[in-house]
Amino acid sequence: MRKILGISLALAAMSGCAGDPGLPSTSSTQGTTVVRNAMVIGVEMPPSADAIARLQLRYDNGSVATEEVMTTEVFKVGDKVRVTHSRGTARIERLD
Repeated sequence: MRKILGISLALAAMSGCAGDPGLPSTSSTQGTTVVRNAMVIGVEMPPSADAIARLQLRYDNGSVATEEVMTTEVFKVGDKVRVTHSRGTARIERLD
């Protein structure tokens, strides 16, 4: 009898936590930091040091993306880099 009561209470609690399926779910990436390695496959460096560089990257998982960053570092095709995304900004640094 106790086992049945325990199972019933557990099922009731789980169904109450499921929420209303009609409500949209939300998520947040605030405070999340994502670090991935990539290889530079294309470069558009700015003419001046205070402009944005555009780098085309192929990540280790095979996906391709373009990142725009403010940098004084000069990148070239074939460079291996570490891309850190944090709070809506990207930082790219060359791996030695």
